[in-house]
Amino acid sequence: MRKTFTMTAIAAAIATTGFVGTAQADVTVFGKAHIDIASLTNVDNTKTGYSAGDGMYVASHASRFGVKASEDLGDGLSAIFHAEFQVDMTNTSGTLFSARNNFAGLKGGFGTVLAGVHDMPYKMSISKADPFADTYVDYNSVIQSDTRQSGVVMYMNKFNGFGVNLAYAPNVNAAGDAVTGASVDFKFGPVDGSVAYEGDAGGVTNTALRVRYDFGMGDVSVVGASENNANNTYASANFKLSDTMKLSAAYGQQNGVGNALTAIGIHDKLGKKVGVYAYYGSGDLYKKAPVLATGSSTAISLGMQYSF
Repeated sequence: MRKTFTMTAIAAAIATTGFVGTAQADVTVFGKAHIDIASLTNVDNTKTGYSAGDGMYVASHASRFGVKASEDLGDGLSAIFHAEFQVDMTNTSGTLFSARNNFAGLKGGFGTVLAGVHDMPYKMSISKADPFADTYVDYNSVIQSDTRQSGVVMYMNKFNGFGVNLAYAPNVNAAGDAVTGASVDFKFGPVDGSVAYEGDAGGVTNTALRVRYDFGMGDVSVVGASENNANNTYASANFKLSDTMKLSAAYGQQNGVGNALTAIGIHDKLGKKVGVYAYYGSGDLYKKAPVLATGSSTAISLGMQYSF
């Protein structure tokens, strides 16, 4: 009874002080817990928390929490706010918290305009092909441009089966280099995809094409990317084994030389917001996972994701 009274009093105090905005504001707390236990080889034992070398490790993969809000301003216009932070759920030292997407803006019939920190259109485009996102074997082993940009202004809109995403960060480093990004999403029946670009004033240029085909019992995606004069490819497939379970596979090659990534795994949903998985992956996994050393590594993982 005392706990219920206390929580009610706190909620009433917040409401009366206007901490969460006016009565028209829609405020949501969200997050994800993503933890796995993995057997790793070729571990870089100089990294904090991985001094034991090759063996079993428990790790948090982009676990996060945040708050987002929107308020109706009338005439189809809304103000939006989003603050999100990554949390390491398995360590007591090092960087326990880090920033993810944090922005504010306006949304209406014209689309969405925001400013702050946000994933660039290039990353938003290619990540849709990745069935192993935020694991040791995700597409970062091959696709190098995975930018969450600070100090960026973005415009996003969807219309008639197409989507447009534009980004501009005017001053992102000591040299004053600006970064620009753009992507166009498309969908025609069972086929969808996107064309993406990212470049800076220093001369770094990345372009990519992603195409996905949905054949009912699963889907196949292919990505071709040119990143700073390196040609990288990535392909993935998902096959439905049941209403809740799917078999996923991915293959990547960096700059046309050797096998940079091979992964296969099973994902199963235990509920609407809870999933578990098991996978095996090998290749140059160090590019994604700093706990692995340069060269060929392997990861065998059992993991769980809980979103709220």
